[in-house]
Amino acid sequence: MKGLWDKYLNSGNSQHEVSKDLSEETSRVMSTLDLSSGMIDETVSTWMSGLGPEPDKSSLANPDSNESPVLSIDRVLTTGLNEDLFSEQDIRMWDDALGASGSKSSLSWRHVFTVDSWRRQQLERLAARVYGFRSMLVCQMSSLVLADLLTARISPKMWADLFEMRLIPVVEHGNAPLLNGRILCISQDPSDKSTREYVNSISQFQAELAYADGPVVSGLLDLVSQHIPAVGAAVQVSKPILKKVGPSFRSTKRAA
Repeated sequence: MKGLWDKYLNSGNSQHEVSKDLSEETSRVMSTLDLSSGMIDETVSTWMSGLGPEPDKSSLANPDSNESPVLSIDRVLTTGLNEDLFSEQDIRMWDDALGASGSKSSLSWRHVFTVDSWRRQQLERLAARVYGFRSMLVCQMSSLVLADLLTARISPKMWADLFEMRLIPVVEHGNAPLLNGRILCISQDPSDKSTREYVNSISQFQAELAYADGPVVSGLLDLVSQHIPAVGAAVQVSKPILKKVGPSFRSTKRAA
């Protein structure tokens, strides 16, 4: 097949004159393929188009550029680059900033908002989508009722741990605050390994991790701690306070 296509490219014949031969040869080749296995030689389409595969933007290799290429980026940045959420120049700028900080790590999406803070929510939303965590609309009133019900199952220490990890059990809009089913816990970074491991370890209820924007998570943490006394007390116990010692202050913790 490739020989026939090369012959066409090197000849002076028109496309019309050779199209019949190409069609017959394509049919013959396709008839010999085992289509049931789902394996089709991708080089056939390459020969027919006369083009090579589309370059991978994630490599960011540009032989005509004097800038050093970024050799590798993570799935989130690759997706954002392919969707034109940011440019190759942005990637290089972030990588240069990472290198200037003395880090020898490959550039990741979490590194980006340490040098470009306004990108944080955009990247957190993108990461949640890339890693398959759904976003949801939260009902504040039902979530307050749920938190009150959960105080019978969740210890003060666990409430403190949840707040420290910026995790909060919530009720999705349109649902009832029930304890006998799956309970959603929202996080602004559900793909974080420690967050996922913690949610998977919860035995007090059946938990499902979901995504919500940072301001939504912060607002619900404040709402629950202010309106559910047991939660508020647990969270305050875990917070360090400043105690004056002479002219200076030192950090201590409230007694339980």
